Amino acid sequence: MLRANEYHESLAISGENYLRSLIERRRAVAEFLPTVNLSPSYSFRQQVDSAAGSDGNSSSNAQSRTFDAGVSGSINLFNGFSDINRYWRDTFAIEQARQNLLDAQQGLLLDVASVFYEVLRAEASVKVIDASLVTQEERLRDIQGRLDAGLARPLDVAQTQSQVSATRVRILNASRDVITSRLTLSFLTTGDFSTMSLADSYDIPQQIAGEDEFRAIAYQQRPDLAAADAAVKAARRDVQVAFGQYYPSVTLDLEGFLYRESLPDERKWQGLLSLNLPLFSAGRIEADVREAWSFYRQAMLVQQRLGREIDRDIQSTFAEIIASDSRLLELKVQRDAAQQAYDQADQSYRAGLATNLDRVTAQSILLQAQLDQSNEFFDRKLRQLQLLRTAGVLRDEVERMQ
Repeated sequence: MLRANEYHESLAISGENYLRSLIERRRAVAEFLPTVNLSPSYSFRQQVDSAAGSDGNSSSNAQSRTFDAGVSGSINLFNGFSDINRYWRDTFAIEQARQNLLDAQQGLLLDVASVFYEVLRAEASVKVIDASLVTQEERLRDIQGRLDAGLARPLDVAQTQSQVSATRVRILNASRDVITSRLTLSFLTTGDFSTMSLADSYDIPQQIAGEDEFRAIAYQQRPDLAAADAAVKAARRDVQVAFGQYYPSVTLDLEGFLYRESLPDERKWQGLLSLNLPLFSAGRIEADVREAWSFYRQAMLVQQRLGREIDRDIQSTFAEIIASDSRLLELKVQRDAAQQAYDQADQSYRAGLATNLDRVTAQSILLQAQLDQSNEFFDRKLRQLQLLRTAGVLRDEVERMQ
């Protein structure tokens, strides 16, 4: 999880969104500041002397050349408060991008945990099935010997052989799941985990906080909820930006000359104060305002829906955890009972009191009980991490485990 947090490209992609939001606010700040430009100019043109000679023609032609070195500056004095609202809109957009980055981080951590436990689940299944296969193959050799000695029926051999083949198919499927899950884990962590030994160091806490407490934590810590709140505030500022187009704008332009040859060369500076008041915009400003209000209402609806999703996720995750704890207890009882049933079926078969089908069936039930218990054990750990993700504190838990 730590490796994925450091190297996976998805976080870097979200980080670029955060960087661009910072740049956008810097651009908004620049609207408050004047612009200054050095604008030298060199002009040349033909100059014609209008004085006529004795033959009635022009007596001389020459070129006129002038060089001016001017510095121009412009500053926006008032723009209907749009600049201020753009600044605050971009400030909230920065917070939204930051929270989205944190949310993507927690989503990636949970994805890594899910794939990690998928690998452990598949490897545990391989071990359980392989151990069962060893026993089944021994039973197949035994019953084949009994058939050769005339103490067993061909039906018994066929039943045992069918069970052995089915178990081998299970091993092949579980081995394929191991390879696929390890490839996915390598992709998420940008490392080679195709053959590396994996160890589970996460322990489920003995006691966890209540549902109401987790819900309160989620409302305070969920980064996607904080991002939705920032999006609402940014959208509200966008409404003010659009409405600011109705106000007049005032701009001051100044120009000074460091060196001047053009006439009048005595003038060293000049300025222009301009006022712009929109009188008719063919409905463009009204459309911008209505669109901004639409985005604002949409952002509020997204925030409202996310709050209801948090309530649902907390409730469903707690229900799954409670059910998983109960299933673990029952699966242990089921596995122990299946083990006793298999031992009794095997002893009864050897004593001639049960058929080979009884023993094969008991062994299949035992294998399934062992697999169910192993799978539920890893599911319980993953649900605990899902609860932390739902509450928005999975990243804190990972840092605590370092």
